[in-house]
Amino acid sequence: MSINYSSLIIVQNTVTIPLPSLDPYRKLLKKYPQTLSCPCSTISILYSTFVSFTPRYNEVCKSRFVSTDWIDTIKRPQVPSSYYFEMLAILCTLSNETIHNALNEAGVTQLISSTIQTEQSIETES
Repeated sequence: MSINYSSLIIVQNTVTIPLPSLDPYRKLLKKYPQTLSCPCSTISILYSTFVSFTPRYNEVCKSRFVSTDWIDTIKRPQVPSSYYFEMLAILCTLSNETIHNALNEAGVTQLISSTIQTEQSIETES
């Protein structure tokens, strides 16, 4: 009589790498996506530490056509287009203020997590 059996033993090995840099972390994440863990010593960080924004404004908003000098020059009852330039100047000012406020708010917003986040998860949450 013979008995045949097979056994599957999963051995989990824990390796600690103190303060890994980004490149080794990315390699380990690619190799061990399901089991890699990296507890954080600091659980919050400002987004402005690792994210930067460089807004591009429309050229019209930087042109002389929205300046008060230009609008004052053409402002006459016979030239109704001056009102369009005034409206354009107001829209440019509003958009610049909105972008400025959003950048300021983003600069003081914190990412809070007790474990390291992937770039994809940060992009998804942002």
